Amino acid sequence: MDWEKIYREKMQTTEEAASLVEPGDVIFVGCNGCLAKTLIDSICAREDLSGVRMLGSSNGDDFSAVSDASCFERVSYCSVFLGSSERRNYPGGNVQVNSIHYHNLSRTMREVYGMNALVIECSEPDEEGYLYYGIRGTCWGKLDEIASKIILQVNPQQQRAQGRHNKIHVSRVTALCWHDHPVRPYENRPSSKREESIARYILPYIHDGDVIQVGVGSIPNAIARQMCAKRDLGIYSEVLTAAMIDLIRQGAVDKTNIQVAFALPPNGILDEDLLPYVQFAPIDELNHPFSISKIKNFVSINSCFMVDLTGQVCSENYGAGQYSGMGGQVDFIRGAAESEGGRSFLAFASTHIGKDGKQSSNVRLNLPQGAVVTAQRCDVMYLATEWGIANIFNQPLEERAYALINIAHPDFRMELFEEACRSGLIRPCAADISRISVDS
Repeated sequence: MDWEKIYREKMQTTEEAASLVEPGDVIFVGCNGCLAKTLIDSICAREDLSGVRMLGSSNGDDFSAVSDASCFERVSYCSVFLGSSERRNYPGGNVQVNSIHYHNLSRTMREVYGMNALVIECSEPDEEGYLYYGIRGTCWGKLDEIASKIILQVNPQQQRAQGRHNKIHVSRVTALCWHDHPVRPYENRPSSKREESIARYILPYIHDGDVIQVGVGSIPNAIARQMCAKRDLGIYSEVLTAAMIDLIRQGAVDKTNIQVAFALPPNGILDEDLLPYVQFAPIDELNHPFSISKIKNFVSINSCFMVDLTGQVCSENYGAGQYSGMGGQVDFIRGAAESEGGRSFLAFASTHIGKDGKQSSNVRLNLPQGAVVTAQRCDVMYLATEWGIANIFNQPLEERAYALINIAHPDFRMELFEEACRSGLIRPCAADISRISVDS
């Protein structure tokens, strides 16, 4: 097969590639770092289109489908996990939101949306004619089995990531176009003293040889940064964060035991000396709780917004409006619970400042109206704040309440205890105020 000839024949201008989209197409467009923005904008600019639906996840850059009202009647957009751009443009009216377990991604795209087209970025071809989806696109690679139309934007700055469903031969592609541009970087903010305090409570529960999953966010990254003295850690994680990359550099990680769905290096590019050691996989395969459960001593570390006194966790929103999505959090919590020696941790700040300027507790008798239950109480194991850590896994509800009150901010503990007694969560006849720590 003369793949080079095929490659040349399928390479088109951006406008020509965009012309292959037809009315009614349902297109998956990926996420930050693999979004083919130039190609997508060209599709959205076509005034002859109608009924086109785009689907994506956690995008931070604006693109026409979310920000240009002139195309909204022709092209709709739905995110399965809101990123900053999607969240910012939600009031504009063209961004729908769904919240799914990432291990159900392919099934959702096939059975719910009827996806028929894949439009994302890829690398230049290798010597055998394979185009690689890169360190941000491989997580969606399995969707090329669903799509009957595959239009890829070749970006020579996309890396050739190793792993499963990480590449596609030029012969399978419908069309290609070219756009050379830097891969979007990921900004990491430094950890606060409060986040570092939370990390110190979790660190003793992490052991040499554990296999870790660390979520996105400043609290999980603060925890990862404190693992530098650990040894022989494995990484099996939806995302490879900057803090985890530092752990590899510091010798805390066994380089032969790294599997992720995507990577978020600060500059958008994973160092070439580390690239061969990181095995990438589609997010719906890697995140599946059954696959996770087979890993011994698996440790899941994520963050959340708030928890009620029975252990129901909200990680997606504070009120009625959606902030992010389900993503992989519950996939990893459930996988860790079934792992031999497995542990899962959800970390959060004990308080937040509301719109009224008042401090409120993130440990509550009940979740507020509009807050969704992301993690069910029967799945949750460890919860940590800057005041301590509570193991509520399979505990009686009354015991959970005592444990969670004691990791709440001291200013709210007596109020929470009294609420729990009035509601009957803590039996008034057996209430023991001595079990509530009043010390800060």
